[in-house]
Amino acid sequence: MKRLWPSFLPQNMLRPIVVLGCMGVFVAIANWVLPWQFLIMRNAILWNVFLAALPLVFACFIALAVKKGFRWYGQVLLWLLWIGFYPNVIYMLTDLIHLNIRQYVFEGDFTTNPRTWFALLHLVTAIVVGCGFGLLSLRLLHRIAAKKSAALGWALVVGASGLSGVGIWIGRCLRFNTWDIWQRPLYLMQEILGQIDRRAVFLSLVFAVMSFGAYTLVWSFLGKEESA
Repeated sequence: MKRLWPSFLPQNMLRPIVVLGCMGVFVAIANWVLPWQFLIMRNAILWNVFLAALPLVFACFIALAVKKGFRWYGQVLLWLLWIGFYPNVIYMLTDLIHLNIRQYVFEGDFTTNPRTWFALLHLVTAIVVGCGFGLLSLRLLHRIAAKKSAALGWALVVGASGLSGVGIWIGRCLRFNTWDIWQRPLYLMQEILGQIDRRAVFLSLVFAVMSFGAYTLVWSFLGKEESA
């Protein structure tokens, strides 16, 4: 399989991408085959995984563009697409709030209903897949930026984490999505400026730290084999 792996992608990403892909297949099959009693966020969770995986697609194209020397405006467009969709990655962690639609404890004892526990397993697996793919995209771009300087690489990570924190607040609390950036940018900006306060800043910082921490976990494993 390594012979088929694109030369512009690092070899140490092969295994996690294959594993996450297999987990994604499990999530999709379970979503389509099992009745709703076994699932939380049926169909919607697949859409969230798709949105969280898109940054990896854009990052791969950025890596290819850098290697092949594509025109600057093409690379800028790819970077803008990646920035626009990256907040969907860590946003998936907040999907855990949907666990409250199931009751896991009855009178002090945990439920023994297998459908309830499978629903939890399915949701958590989907979150791992979406976050995993998205964080790999940041690892790939961190690697590219770090070839110019280590400081630039980590500046990218910090900046992406900060934007992700703000994006999660906008998506989860204000209920906007990525498409609103292009469809109604002025209205989006008005809503953000009208509702930003100390609580919004605090939540954005919390989400940003969560995003940075999640990435450093990935970096601690993959970064050992690279110079970044």
